[in-house]
Amino acid sequence: MLGLTDRDAEELVETADRIEDEAASEDPDLSRIQRWSASALALVNSPVVSGALGGVLSAYGTSMLPGLPPG
Repeated sequence: MLGLTDRDAEELVETADRIEDEAASEDPDLSRIQRWSASALALVNSPVVSGALGGVLSAYGTSMLPGLPPG
């Protein structure tokens, strides 16, 4: 959906799982969460993904939030 390669999509899911596991741990390490978050954002901030994500968010906004003014 976001235009990621299979490898990048797998990496993003694995990173998100690590973040979730660390955040849910008894003593979460904030530096790990920050480092992994930066890695995930780097994957999502590519021009291809940004364009796809913009389209998804736009579609969501127009279908799920019709009462909001545009812009």
